[in-house]
Amino acid sequence: GVAPVGLRSTRRTAALVTLPPPHDPADWPLVTDVADTFYAKPEAGGLLLSPCDATPADPGRRVRADDLDVAIAVERFHAAVDLRIRGVSHTWAGLRTSVADDTPVIGEDPGSPGFFWLAGLGGYGVQAAPAVGELLAALAAGIEPPAATAALTPALAPGREFAATVG
Repeated sequence: GVAPVGLRSTRRTAALVTLPPPHDPADWPLVTDVADTFYAKPEAGGLLLSPCDATPADPGRRVRADDLDVAIAVERFHAAVDLRIRGVSHTWAGLRTSVADDTPVIGEDPGSPGFFWLAGLGGYGVQAAPAVGELLAALAAGIEPPAATAALTPALAPGREFAATVG
């Protein structure tokens, strides 16, 4: 079989919140802090908040939003933005998969020729899909990767140092 690369599952909590009138976040940009401790962005007529949590989670079990994590997201938003949240209308959580260095694993497994990894995107799979799909297709076909991602290939390789020590 193929040796593991140390994939781990973590829970990410999110909440859809409402703001007092006349605030409408529909045209707001993504708001975050430099330490990546929260983010807020327009979503479904409200504001989506997350505390950027990465709580270890069993991938075989259903995950749910934790009320404490929702409260932390609201608190962090209030600390950064001079605007009070009116209420929380919906909460949920999802799983994210990553490895120890939080960098995706993309490329041919050094111990199993013909097996290609595309894993550990840490919740950014939808955004990264076009670029990482094109990169993996080039690697699998044995052709030169696209110029935009070619320089990243060694940093994403399954055989990089972390993969040998995490499993």
